[in-house]
Amino acid sequence: AAARVAGLTVVLWPWLADYGCRVSTEATAAFWWFMAVWLWAGAVRRGGWRLWGAPLCFFALHLTRPEGIFLLLAALPAAPLLTGRLDKGALRRMVPFVLICAALLALNALHVKQLSGSGTPNYRIGFVLAEFDWLRFAHTAANTLTDVFPVMLGPVLFLFLGVGLFAARKEARDIRLELYVLFFAAAQWGVSLFVLSPAPRYLMSPLIALALWSAAGMVLVARQAAGHKHGAFLRTLPVAALVLAMLLSAAATLGAEHLGRRPREPREYKNAGLWMKENLAPGTVFTRKPQIGYYAGMPSTGPALEDTQQEAIARARAAGAKYLVVDERYAAPGMRGLLDPANAPAGLRLLREFDEVAQARVVLYEITGAAP
Repeated sequence: AAARVAGLTVVLWPWLADYGCRVSTEATAAFWWFMAVWLWAGAVRRGGWRLWGAPLCFFALHLTRPEGIFLLLAALPAAPLLTGRLDKGALRRMVPFVLICAALLALNALHVKQLSGSGTPNYRIGFVLAEFDWLRFAHTAANTLTDVFPVMLGPVLFLFLGVGLFAARKEARDIRLELYVLFFAAAQWGVSLFVLSPAPRYLMSPLIALALWSAAGMVLVARQAAGHKHGAFLRTLPVAALVLAMLLSAAATLGAEHLGRRPREPREYKNAGLWMKENLAPGTVFTRKPQIGYYAGMPSTGPALEDTQQEAIARARAAGAKYLVVDERYAAPGMRGLLDPANAPAGLRLLREFDEVAQARVVLYEITGAAP
């Protein structure tokens, strides 16, 4: 019953649908996160084919998101949570995991070195450490605990989370497995703090994991209500409240677009990128949003946030960019003048304006000739 409620939660969760449909790796990362955690639990306890599947899934997670390598490393200290101790059998099962992961990470580092000249297993470590600030780290930790988790879970999931975690139940609980899953959720949260941004997309997998206990809490409350005078009605309320809250949020998100307001999801980047792919010769795209280059199938680079219009165009030329794209949603302040083609200087030729999405125009230029 709890599994069915959890599945319903993931299907209806508007936030997951929103982030999962954007040009990013959140949905894929969440898939590999849960596959890796599930297979590693089976590998530690039972061995078999999972000993091969778990390292492959952790490595896929590493390729999908930068924090994946830290979750891969967290797999070893997570193992004792499942068994209570590291006996010879558990230690033997770790050997294939370590060897496969080491081989895959080494091959990947060689491949990255061949492509970029740097053999680092994780390209984000350098600039994360360079920009690290203890005060912002503490602020991010506090913000995620007191704001992001409650808001993203919402009142219904957050309310029943405590029930699922702490309420007594008749069925035997696999406490070690629960601690194991919570360990990985905490590891993901801890790693995300170093980005110094309390953005909820870094916490997608932990939030889904917590929703498992929320689902269990709903089932427990529903069962307890069954013996009440109005039990048939009361036992439906937890899940009904969840569905209503999810659908209300989805209606508000979708309704904004149909009322002529800018949609929350930036689909204009996909529209522009696909048009470029179908109608333009390949070339480097100069844009603040790499999603455009992704859908265009072209490499991209972009301006510094503080660039003036002249500095940004000079930067684009220096990078050998063929196209320059300005978008209404996230354009750098110095570039916003180019949203009106009348303000375009010599050397920029208007190719198309994408204005299908309200308050989210995208203006595409070709960089022509030499610098004026």
